[in-house]
Amino acid sequence: MIEEVGLTSDSPGWLTPIRRAREREDFGGDDLVSADELSEFDVAGLHIGGWDDAMIRETLRHFTSVGRGPQSLIVGPWAHDLRPGMVGETSFGRLQVEWMESIFSARPVTINRVFDRGASDWSSEPYVTGANRVRLEPDPRTAPFNFTHHADEGRNDCVVWTFDMEVECVLSGMPSVELTVHSPEGEADWIVELSVVDSAGVTRSIARGAGVSLCSGTLTIDLDPVLHTVRAGDVLTLRIAGSDFPRLARNLGDGDRYRGTRSTALHQSFSGSLTLPILGGTGRG
Repeated sequence: MIEEVGLTSDSPGWLTPIRRAREREDFGGDDLVSADELSEFDVAGLHIGGWDDAMIRETLRHFTSVGRGPQSLIVGPWAHDLRPGMVGETSFGRLQVEWMESIFSARPVTINRVFDRGASDWSSEPYVTGANRVRLEPDPRTAPFNFTHHADEGRNDCVVWTFDMEVECVLSGMPSVELTVHSPEGEADWIVELSVVDSAGVTRSIARGAGVSLCSGTLTIDLDPVLHTVRAGDVLTLRIAGSDFPRLARNLGDGDRYRGTRSTALHQSFSGSLTLPILGGTGRG
């Protein structure tokens, strides 16, 4: 199909990695074009995603991996599709046309429009991961560290950690949660969600992540990438759960989440911390 539409002849930068991938595995493999091959591309790129898009990690990975050629990025407060193309006073459809016209006229422009949901404003600065990695730990005197799910008696498999933010900071990049987990019944899901509660009491979910443990040990869960200004006085909440139903079938701990019939109680306990990627100065909860 690619050859039929002339993509490889009109865009020679794609030809080599696609041929290599086809030699390595059948078309449709999980990793058709590798990160190393992306780094060899010498093509202009316009990468468009949304903070609520399930593919935002891949969008930003492609943006940062292409090694040569001018790369542009648009990330807005939307999900996977951008319709009808107007957000506020900006026509993103027109912006894409202007970008394509610049490429075809051999005068490529670079576009950087990334929405900061905390500041409710667009940033025109290149998107980068915050160099300061700040680690927050919950207060062991007040934070819960375990939950139980019982298929017959209901469920209580969610705890919330809170962190009071004393100074303003900008989260930029991929937060992570490091857990030391214990689930004596076996395999277990670990679902985490990071939210910001502002001074008016409004809660905004900004990042989610998930992991699976097969036995007791350490588990690192990368959350969705963010760009979010956190104000002094805001509260970060980290919700940790053992299920993400209905997004994900419930893991009953017997090795098959789709056909499992286990009905015994599942106990999950843990300790851990939240690590934030911060631009410039640091903030503390």
